[in-house]
Amino acid sequence: MKRTILAVTLTAGLLPAAVSAQGFGVGARAGTLGLGGEIAVAPTGSLTIRGGFGVLPVEFNRTYSDVDYTSEPTSPIANVGVDFFPGGGNLRIGAGMLFLSEPTTLGGEYTGTVNIGGQTYTGSEVGTLTGELDHGSTPPYAIIGFGRHTGRGIGFFLDLGAAFMKDPTLELTATGPIASDPTFQANLEREEAEAQEAAQDYLKILPIVSVGVRIGIR
Repeated sequence: MKRTILAVTLTAGLLPAAVSAQGFGVGARAGTLGLGGEIAVAPTGSLTIRGGFGVLPVEFNRTYSDVDYTSEPTSPIANVGVDFFPGGGNLRIGAGMLFLSEPTTLGGEYTGTVNIGGQTYTGSEVGTLTGELDHGSTPPYAIIGFGRHTGRGIGFFLDLGAAFMKDPTLELTATGPIASDPTFQANLEREEAEAQEAAQDYLKILPIVSVGVRIGIR
């Protein structure tokens, strides 16, 4: 959360710069970085500095190492970066950094049986299985974009790119009566390692797809 506050502070710091900039705009966006808003400052016609903030109020089901989880992605997500317009038009390339406030969380409750580390347990033995996938808090990103965030009037913008996460680490915890059993703990550690390896296929790169509308002040 401290990193998110820092990102919001940096974004708010763009406001004084807007006074002397060639362009300034505010916008709303939706996409893989969440639902939120952005502000942008253009010191020159070919360069824009912008920051944003979004939330992801969603859950989805994911299977890691044959175990089903309900997953809540990290949220909120803040971004600060720079866009460059190489041809002077609306096509731009950009880079910057994301600020992730929380790890991705996993959870599962099983009414039947579940395989943990190669051994089958009942749901009542395991209880609630929870996990935290730590994939880093400040990944860099690179994008190709269309549309300007500044300039008078209303306009639209699109970002396509990726953020480059660190290798995820997973910690699993069970709440059932067998949770403290040494054999179960060994199987749970084995399950962590297998699920962690599987998670790399999903979390090593975070796709960035974001569309929005902006209002240019100037």
